[in-house]
Amino acid sequence: MFNLASLSFFTMVYFWIAFTLPTALLADTLRLSWQAVTQDTSGQAESAPIYYAIYGDTLPTFIPDEETLIAATTATNFEMQAQSNKNYYFTIQVFDSWGNGSSFSPLVGTAPWVIGELCLILEGAYDAAGDTMRTVLQKRGLIPLRSPYTAAPRETPALPDDVVDWIEVQLRDGENPSLVRMRQSFLLRKDGRVIELDGTLKLGLVGVDAGNHYVAASHRNHLAVMSAQPLALNSSTIEFYDFSDSAERFYQNGGLLLESGVYGLISSDANHNGQVQNDDKNDYWRLQVGLSGYREADFNLNAEVQNDDKNDFWRRHVGKGSQVP
Repeated sequence: MFNLASLSFFTMVYFWIAFTLPTALLADTLRLSWQAVTQDTSGQAESAPIYYAIYGDTLPTFIPDEETLIAATTATNFEMQAQSNKNYYFTIQVFDSWGNGSSFSPLVGTAPWVIGELCLILEGAYDAAGDTMRTVLQKRGLIPLRSPYTAAPRETPALPDDVVDWIEVQLRDGENPSLVRMRQSFLLRKDGRVIELDGTLKLGLVGVDAGNHYVAASHRNHLAVMSAQPLALNSSTIEFYDFSDSAERFYQNGGLLLESGVYGLISSDANHNGQVQNDDKNDYWRLQVGLSGYREADFNLNAEVQNDDKNDFWRRHVGKGSQVP
């Protein structure tokens, strides 16, 4: 049973919405119920019919619009088929018989969540001349529609514009940063902003309650980084964290100065084990040199594995490791 939430009607009518999932989701049927709207805050009765427009999606950051409208009903409950391996989020808007609409109700969902916004730079893709990252992989159609991070599976039917690559975001315990509370795949835009699969900046970090969390970011061939301090995150107030603007943003000084005032993640961790070592060269670069495509040893993300990946990146960083515990 989820907490009750209120919604203001066009003349400040209130209704209550309660979301129940005892065994419903396991049975692939999701049930939503709420208290009927009968009057406005001035005490005037609202005549039937009252319509309830139900909006929903699998992300808590969804926008209620025509695309996310699930149903309109005069009833005070709703059932839908659901997949047991997905989370669902809902909001409701009320309309009177003249078509006047309310604001949207607070969001309810099948799993807790917090929201945030994040910015980071990958050393390998960074173009100092343009103060941006290259998007060669997307331009050549090489970025897969399914995330390469198997522990944080996600997929999208299409990529938004200006994508550099997939990125994994983790929330870690505010007192014990070695404890991963959640991990989720997102996309990295060329200006450094981590974005949702639909291109929005607000990230829905699903599976954790509001509280203090370290924010970590991981790329498939760069060393992972983590926020210097835990952040107070919740489901209503956006916390923006920018790894790129200061060395002090990184836990244990885990970032790299790319140019004056710009910091980023260190390239050359081909096997994504948190260390730049000889095996990144011998087991990956040496086997892939001369090849093109979406490759682990393509340290500068230009879709080609070449000598500069070894000489300009791996050679500079061999022996370095991620500071994320």
